[in-house]
Amino acid sequence: MPTLSSARRDAILQSVDAAFEAQLQFTEALVRFPSTRGQEGTCQDFLFEAYRARGYSVDRWRIEADDIAHHPGFSPIAHDYDQAINVVATHRPRQQVGRSLILNGHVDVVPTGPKTLWDAPPFEPHREGDWLYGRGAGDMKAGLAANLFALDALARAGFQPAAPVYVQSVTEEECTGNGALSALVRGYQADAAIIPEPVGEALVRANVGVIWFRVHVRGYPVHVASASSGANAIDAAVYSMQTLYVRSWKTLDHLLTKHLRRSRRMKQSRGYLRSGDRGTINIVNGASIRNRPKSIKPRRDIGHWKGGLVTGSGNTHIATLVDRKSRFNLVLKLKRKDSKSVNGGPNQSF
Repeated sequence: MPTLSSARRDAILQSVDAAFEAQLQFTEALVRFPSTRGQEGTCQDFLFEAYRARGYSVDRWRIEADDIAHHPGFSPIAHDYDQAINVVATHRPRQQVGRSLILNGHVDVVPTGPKTLWDAPPFEPHREGDWLYGRGAGDMKAGLAANLFALDALARAGFQPAAPVYVQSVTEEECTGNGALSALVRGYQADAAIIPEPVGEALVRANVGVIWFRVHVRGYPVHVASASSGANAIDAAVYSMQTLYVRSWKTLDHLLTKHLRRSRRMKQSRGYLRSGDRGTINIVNGASIRNRPKSIKPRRDIGHWKGGLVTGSGNTHIATLVDRKSRFNLVLKLKRKDSKSVNGGPNQSF
């Protein structure tokens, strides 16, 4: 496949910059729609008209559980699907010579939570410097706008994709993923897909999934005068959740230790723990893990992370498990390296 010349690349980037303010205003318009789960319909109507105004062929449908229930990717439905609307705009080239592409984004947003915690109304977007605030602005109304305005930028520069492009605005991402599944089952497939989720400002080829399950807890009601002889289902449910959380951490800690033992032979070394031992030690300028800062940025430094430690001789690897935005990272500290150089060193995601 031919590479893009620098002249064409510059022309496309200039076209993006020229309409960036319009893109921001479009994103703000999307944020104003309170498209929480079950309320996505009006925002999807807005996107339908935006796609159609640009001359795309547009498909709009309501997700039907019966159409996707047979698929292995189907997730249980716990909400009404009356407003579970999908919208897909299709670009078809004059002559197809390239590879097809899906640009996918979801229109549903998570609930606002207590509005007293907001500095401004959650569905009234506002800017502060280079930041745009509002519920769903990042996750992921900005991505929906970027998908559409990317094609706009190509058109203004005098180009068009040389293969079909399916611009998908789906719902039911925050709960299940059934929206994207519905588009797949409906026949929308391509050689590649890009989902501009705000994940670390990096290209991510895979991500963690979820396991859905229910735990039923039964109590034993008794008279309040003899409450100690009964069983409180709420107390039991709280205990169950805490137990599940602790066990999940222990499982991850075990997997990390097993990975280290398998990938690198550990030896005893004077002044260090034996392979597989766990404890709290002082590393890097005497910074104790027990006294690590609570803010995110300082915890990027070695010695400010939490977890079970496994150490060995040779390169003196020190590994620790850390929960950072639900991602688990293995951080390796090499011998004779200071904290600054280590931060730019090996980092393997699990």
